[in-house]
Amino acid sequence: MNRFFVSPKNIGDKCLIIDKKDDVNHINKVLRLKVGDDIEVADGIKWEYIAEIISLNKDIVEGKIVDKNACAKEPDIDFTLFQGIPKKGKMDLIIQKNVEIGIKGIVPVKMDRSIGKLGEKSDKKRARYNGISESAAKQCKRGIIPEISPEMTFDEMMNHITDFDLIIFPYEGEENLTIKKYLQNENLSDKKIEKAAIMIGPEGGFSKNEVRKIEECGIRPVSLGKTILRTETAGMVALSMTMYELEM
Repeated sequence: MNRFFVSPKNIGDKCLIIDKKDDVNHINKVLRLKVGDDIEVADGIKWEYIAEIISLNKDIVEGKIVDKNACAKEPDIDFTLFQGIPKKGKMDLIIQKNVEIGIKGIVPVKMDRSIGKLGEKSDKKRARYNGISESAAKQCKRGIIPEISPEMTFDEMMNHITDFDLIIFPYEGEENLTIKKYLQNENLSDKKIEKAAIMIGPEGGFSKNEVRKIEECGIRPVSLGKTILRTETAGMVALSMTMYELEM
């Protein structure tokens, strides 16, 4: 069954309305759904619904709510990926796969070794990135659409990172402390973790100056294994490993 995201203001006690142009076109012209067909709808906050289509035209699809449940597919911990801006094209894959795994938000970060940049067209590119996030969220039936935030500088990230209960800092220069040992040795069972951050460098990794600043904040580097991963792979691996240790 196909999933769509609808603003809570378009959801009533008995009926809901889909009026987003792309979704209405998809229902009418691609899926060719008819009156009487069922669809899945999520409000992007807490609830998900099964709705039976009762009317549709080129502008609006109206559905009768036949079932309502609290979304149970979201991780208990809100994970945010701070991703060093990679070369052109790689961000699409990073967004898609991390959304599928369970990320809550992604923040592109301009770092010393970043080659790519959002530049003057950042608003347009960010809108496209959020579209990729929405498509991935629909495909894997997430309860929310993870947000792709505006670009940050490295120093802005460091000021923001203090808001998190847990920070994962994978670094290829760390050879002894694995992410598994780090998570097991932090006595995390005694802490209430609501928000976790994962910091990933761009191609070429973090600069020595960036590593120094991170470590001066008391954040310990961890290893993701014996091999050096590409920037587009490292975030997925770190997120998967952390979720496995803390949520499964």
